[in-house]
Amino acid sequence: MKYPPRHKVVIIGCGNVAWHIAKHLHARGNFDIKVINHRPNHLLEEFAGQFECEVQEGFSKEEKADLFFVCVPDRYISSVAKKIRSAAAHPLIIHTSGSARINELQPSGMKCGVMYPLQTFSRKDEVEWKQLPLIIEAKDAGTKKKLKNVASLFSRSVHAMSYEQRSRLHLAAVMVNNFPNALFSAAQNFLAKNGQPAHFNMLFPLMERTVEKATALGPLKAQTGPAKRGDKKIIQRHESLLKKDAELKKIYRLLSKLIARQQKKADA
Repeated sequence: MKYPPRHKVVIIGCGNVAWHIAKHLHARGNFDIKVINHRPNHLLEEFAGQFECEVQEGFSKEEKADLFFVCVPDRYISSVAKKIRSAAAHPLIIHTSGSARINELQPSGMKCGVMYPLQTFSRKDEVEWKQLPLIIEAKDAGTKKKLKNVASLFSRSVHAMSYEQRSRLHLAAVMVNNFPNALFSAAQNFLAKNGQPAHFNMLFPLMERTVEKATALGPLKAQTGPAKRGDKKIIQRHESLLKKDAELKKIYRLLSKLIARQQKKADA
């Protein structure tokens, strides 16, 4: 029986994206994985235990790897890239950021690419890679082809984009993911401060249904509530309930005005 060749992959970083890339490649079975973090981190032990991979703190030598994934915060990408050395003939270095330029990898001296997974990651999640959009970018046709092959190991939904397109998509991702989470947290704190902490759980079905309707109908058609209806009396009542939290009251007012403008434009 002929076995497929094993490929050496180095993953730099030990956050959630690094974890799920390692998990996916480990499950495929034909990758030798090494995880490096640029500074000491106890999470490296979890990688070693879970994926039976080599782990290392800091950079000490050339790595005989064809593929490097840089999964660190944007501010560290360039400095980390400077420290990477490969003994392979044609290595490829990839960062997974939605907002960092591909040029951040140039200090490595290798062929560079971007593979941005359009998803939110937590360590305990079960990630469905097959349908997860992967946004890729490369500087030349040969690297782009190689990058597509790498991305296809993860997903069937691979999209080549420019830096400007990826940046706008990343901003939109922040709007639909991070901003709602901030509002969920604000709602939870509001109820807790007013003696109703357990009542936040009652909002879970509404939170789920909100996403379902926005997906099925489109967010504008799915919109409901006092701002859409132009019900100033209820809006004023809500603002009075927020009188002890000036920041949240301001956010409520701004979002209500945004909803009203969107509805007015849709009705025009």
